[in-house]
Amino acid sequence: MADPVSQFATRIAYGARQLPRVAWYIGHGMLMRRLSQAARERAGASTRPRARTRVPVPDRRRLYADMAVLFRQDLANIEAGIYPLPADHDGTLPVVLNRSRLFFADLPDVHRRRENAEYRQVLTEDTRGKRPDYYLQNFHFQSGGWLTEDSAQRYDTQVEVLFNGSANATRRQALLPLHEVFAGRDQRRLRLLDVGCGTGGAGLISWSRTAKRFPSRMKARMR
Repeated sequence: MADPVSQFATRIAYGARQLPRVAWYIGHGMLMRRLSQAARERAGASTRPRARTRVPVPDRRRLYADMAVLFRQDLANIEAGIYPLPADHDGTLPVVLNRSRLFFADLPDVHRRRENAEYRQVLTEDTRGKRPDYYLQNFHFQSGGWLTEDSAQRYDTQVEVLFNGSANATRRQALLPLHEVFAGRDQRRLRLLDVGCGTGGAGLISWSRTAKRFPSRMKARMR
């Protein structure tokens, strides 16, 4: 068990890294919703059908409460030694600001597509038959789908805005099953294959944390 001073330092460091990220991406989400509402008011009544569901939809208070539970679990995993204290560094200030600019620059087109249910603009005569149909969509109505250089630059910011800055902590929970599988086994007989998806962010996080926790077990990787 860690001594109180070390535990206190870990918790301060964890909070100092997570709280600014949460505030940054929640702020993006709040501004995004205000801009969308303003666009709807200028355009008049929306023709987009209202989303319906048969199950209760949690409000933001419930979402933020669940995020608090997630972060407490993330910190508990760190204190238990399951994985190290995460850096969760989104890049230099110019990089972060540029990704923010790309995110907001795409919002008018995203809003237009959402209002008009336009999600197949990636499907053209040039792309037809060259990719699986699933990938010929404007995922979340963003420009270029998810298979262009520009969309890759926007992807991580969009995901973090969607998850209110908790996407990395959510991904780290995938390390718990690995910890359970590795525990008590001869690491010389274990191999791990990591198949990266998206921009590789989730795979890179899982891989780097697992490699630090189990350094002699990382033998194979595929991007």
